[in-house]
Amino acid sequence: MNTKNMHSSKKIGKVHFLTFYTQGQPFDNAIPLTAEKNKLLELISPHVDSVSSVSFHDLKSNRDTAVYVKEFEEEAAMNFKTNSIGFLRWKPYIILDALKKLNYGDVLYYRDCNISKYPDIGFGLNLTKQTLQFVLDFCETDFFLPIENYPFVKAKSHVKGEVFQRLGIDANKVEDYLFNASIVIVRKSEKSISILNEWLKLCMDDRLLSPLYEGIQLLDFKWNTQEQAIINGIMIRDGFQKENWLSMMGGRRKFTTDFLVKKPRVAVLYAGQMRNYDDPILMKLNKEFFFDRYDCDVFVSTWNKRGFSYHHGKAKKNSHSIDDVITQEAIHDVLSSMGANVISTSIEDFDDWLINQSKGLQKLYHDGMNIDGEIVKATSFPQLYTIFKACELKEKYQREKNIKYDLVFRIRPDLAIAEDLPHESLYPIIKANSPLEGVFHLNSPKSFYPKRVYDIFFWGDDKSMGKISKAWLKLNDLLNDPFDNGLPDVDCCRLLYVMARRNKIKVIDVERCIANIYRNEGAELFNKKIKEFYN
Repeated sequence: MNTKNMHSSKKIGKVHFLTFYTQGQPFDNAIPLTAEKNKLLELISPHVDSVSSVSFHDLKSNRDTAVYVKEFEEEAAMNFKTNSIGFLRWKPYIILDALKKLNYGDVLYYRDCNISKYPDIGFGLNLTKQTLQFVLDFCETDFFLPIENYPFVKAKSHVKGEVFQRLGIDANKVEDYLFNASIVIVRKSEKSISILNEWLKLCMDDRLLSPLYEGIQLLDFKWNTQEQAIINGIMIRDGFQKENWLSMMGGRRKFTTDFLVKKPRVAVLYAGQMRNYDDPILMKLNKEFFFDRYDCDVFVSTWNKRGFSYHHGKAKKNSHSIDDVITQEAIHDVLSSMGANVISTSIEDFDDWLINQSKGLQKLYHDGMNIDGEIVKATSFPQLYTIFKACELKEKYQREKNIKYDLVFRIRPDLAIAEDLPHESLYPIIKANSPLEGVFHLNSPKSFYPKRVYDIFFWGDDKSMGKISKAWLKLNDLLNDPFDNGLPDVDCCRLLYVMARRNKIKVIDVERCIANIYRNEGAELFNKKIKEFYN
């Protein structure tokens, strides 16, 4: 199903707010939420056209609707006492029932009501209509659930295999992000009603709804999320997981345009010598904290020999830096095993490349930098070249596919990422409303250096990253620029900063070190280095 066919860009009709609550004993065996329901309805009533609520007792006391709150013996792993209220199979029913009273084009807004547990539910309710209009227009849909805490929660962790199998979902789509059913926004249309009817029908299958599972589950599966798992299956099958879908920031419950981020289209410029890129520990870290998080298109620019990091003259070659031949097949296999989508790869002969450079650049390369008495070659030149080439591959692909990336990372292949990106260095770039333009880089207090762009790992919006990645084309100008930050003129961190400065690109320091070059010191020592030496 094409979700765009559901939507017509127009002013939303009337807005009806709906919630569900339990009362505790003697009405039910769940948490008493009458006070929370009353508070939420009081807060939102002035900002919508109508409100209503449905209780467990309302449904249980009517023999026609009691089936929707059928009690189950088995308990859910994390959803406290939901077995006593039908594992929330009532949700699509009460939404459908409320829609009967609305006109086509009107909007029903459902939210869970536990405002005591989640005070952020009460945030920005005065902006409800503006937010709903923005969301439905932005996502081009009549049926919306937000992604839960992008990029940290995927469907494969909270939708059991039986749901995927029932809905015919293939292995590739289980990497989609999880939709959060605590918020449901429905513009009344034939398509949205059809989705709700299927959701309700599948929720009536006890085996599908139950947290219990029978078959072999995916490796990353943690627990099933009942009615939420089922609507995830429907939405994933029907292609709702688009680039222009929205998530609330950091798992918070604030739901206004200023606290929504888009699911971005992500590109990675994987540039430089491959070195120990295929080390099992490095691969494990990068898979866990990066490639498994982000749905990445990767563009590789490298050399035909593996190479090694001189580490400012301190390092010597070892068994991990043998100059064996690098192949496209090997790169593809390694990156794919980490979860990356390798789009294109450029491999060049370094010796041929260097010979073809100007005599002046060759001299600067060989003269290099004097660091503590050690002469280290100016590897910034080949590094800037491969960053530029990777960016060139990305831009060629963008032209061919007529697409735009929202978030672009530069990663050196021997980098290991040991922690998640801090929210404050991710969300500003992918905000749905007024995203930031600029470049983030690591500059933690213990390794702080002012006015630089740390070249091993930086990221930003496509426009800013496109400009800074073309430093190679302006190399002579950058070398001759009078800007002095205390680093050698040929230092890559200086050259990138000068490029940013000349192009008026905002450079933002990330004060937490989450990654560094992995020098085969082993996982324990590397993590200790990150946590204690750099932070």
